Amino acid sequence: MIKMPQREKTRTEMWPQSLEWHVTWHWLEKYLPEDGVILDAGGGPGRYTIELAKRGYDVVLLDIDKKQLRRAREKIQERGVEEKVKIIHGSVTKLKDLESDTFDAVLCLGGVLTGLTSIDGEKRLTEKRERMKAIQQLKRVCQVEAPIFLGLCGLALVLSTWIGFFPDHIKDLPAFLDTHLLQPKGETEKYFFHGHYFTPKEAKDLVGKQGLHVENVVGLQGPAAPVLPLLEDIEDKEKKDIIREICVKTSDMPGMASISAHFLVICFKR
Repeated sequence: MIKMPQREKTRTEMWPQSLEWHVTWHWLEKYLPEDGVILDAGGGPGRYTIELAKRGYDVVLLDIDKKQLRRAREKIQERGVEEKVKIIHGSVTKLKDLESDTFDAVLCLGGVLTGLTSIDGEKRLTEKRERMKAIQQLKRVCQVEAPIFLGLCGLALVLSTWIGFFPDHIKDLPAFLDTHLLQPKGETEKYFFHGHYFTPKEAKDLVGKQGLHVENVVGLQGPAAPVLPLLEDIEDKEKKDIIREICVKTSDMPGMASISAHFLVICFKR
């Protein structure tokens, strides 16, 4: 079992959790414009922000966690891209400092909408109206025909993992299945975040109701998701590359989003 990482940076850099990073970038490269201004909403330590800036984009990094933003500022300066990045402290539900129709693309990755932003007393995004408010705000600030990338945490893998590894907590699952709201306690807190976990259909419905066109829903770990703990000891670079390539090539196959720990909704403002 892979324990819940302490920081987003750890989750996107360590093997095999970094599979998410590689698959995400495959789809970002497919849909991002060649240049422009990009919002990285809930971008935490700024790993996507830094990579975007290195590729020539102007980036606004927004996050509710001041500690994460301090780390991001340090890394941004170390990488020498500070002239390409503006940092804003704020919530994805209240983008009051950002004008409408501004961004050429919007990223909200890492499961922010699942409810990982309860910092400084800010409400978690586990209530439906809060998630809707966040999506409405992200839509408002992007330009027409701009892509919006939403990273969400999947429900199915939680169920199978919980059933297989935590039989003493099986009685917690019926409530989770009814509400999709996970409230881990005791030993399960080491492996799961508190928050709302999604099915791809639920995510598509939520996004569609906010007037966004859903282009694709893709799995970010796909066939590797159920066996991630078994991949930890792989050190051979060629084997890792093959696994990455398989996850990329299968990411948009039917069912892959459903079984992934994280999946990506790619949508457009029309």
